[in-house]
Amino acid sequence: MCKARKEIFSRNDEIAKMAFLNWRMESSDIVNLYNLGDGYFLSAQILCDRLISCNNEKEADIVIFPIFMNFNHGIELYLKGLILTLNQLLGTERKIEGTHNIKQLFDILKSRIKDIDGQKNAYKFSVDCSNLAEYIDELMRKIVPNNKNDKMDFSRYPFTKRDGNHFYVDTWSNIEVDLENLKERIVAIFQKFEQYADFFYYERLEGGK
Repeated sequence: MCKARKEIFSRNDEIAKMAFLNWRMESSDIVNLYNLGDGYFLSAQILCDRLISCNNEKEADIVIFPIFMNFNHGIELYLKGLILTLNQLLGTERKIEGTHNIKQLFDILKSRIKDIDGQKNAYKFSVDCSNLAEYIDELMRKIVPNNKNDKMDFSRYPFTKRDGNHFYVDTWSNIEVDLENLKERIVAIFQKFEQYADFFYYERLEGGK
């Protein structure tokens, strides 16, 4: 009889070699979205750091896909958390609109900020988040060249549900990614998200109670 393997969801003798899925979770859906977003942003940063320091075996050519997956999902989670925060500040019962399309979510967020703080502050938010806006615009030019489906699954699968292969599969030309530049963008966008999450959730939503 084969010996049963140790379960993954189990204790290690050293606490530093354990992860606790519930330790960062709270009663607030908004806070939980931000906490999960932190994890996706940090994992993208860690992977970039690892590849920048050593890419002798060219692992970057495949690890770049989970980096983009984590980066984009971190953006999605923070956008949804901010939208949910602003919906509550506006006193609406609206849930989070949109699915995985970060451009659509970003546009919804800008609209909510205009609703609650006016055009001037909405413009300031756009300026503050120019790094994010530029990244989304560049990404969309790559993954949606003909304004078809948003194709946000480009980093999860090599092909789409309807339109064949993603943009990087059938090309003979190299599609290059500057890992140092990408790491700088990840860090800058993450920091700006943290600032706005703190401002809208902790100062205005929670502070106003």
